[in-house]
Amino acid sequence: MAGRLVFELFIFSIPFLVFGLYVLVTTNAEVEGRRKWPIQILFLIGLVLATAVWFLLILLEKKERDVCHEPARFENGEIIPARDYPCEQNVRDVGVPLKRDPGIVPQGADGPSDSHDPSEIQARYPETVESDSPDDPD
Repeated sequence: MAGRLVFELFIFSIPFLVFGLYVLVTTNAEVEGRRKWPIQILFLIGLVLATAVWFLLILLEKKERDVCHEPARFENGEIIPARDYPCEQNVRDVGVPLKRDPGIVPQGADGPSDSHDPSEIQARYPETVESDSPDDPD
């Protein structure tokens, strides 16, 4: 972990080191009468190097294909730690409907319905207990 932290700090400090080197060299070059550094070429080289390192870090990241990760969470007043577990299905099929999934079944004119005859519906008032107390507003 400490090695990773040192590596991240080094990568973060590279632009500052390069800028300091650039300022040092260009001030010396102006004093001696030489031309400045080609900024566009240096920018493109830095962009290519940053992109290459980004892809390299992606490729070197530890990841198993059939292992899913559940992050740590706070539930019912206690912290449940993160865990890795075997995935139940192929990760490449996530989001693809299963073969046995019928999709949305239409309800209404052609589909099954639970309609009732309006005469079967009987609305009733809820039963209440009558009170003769003087505090009752009714």
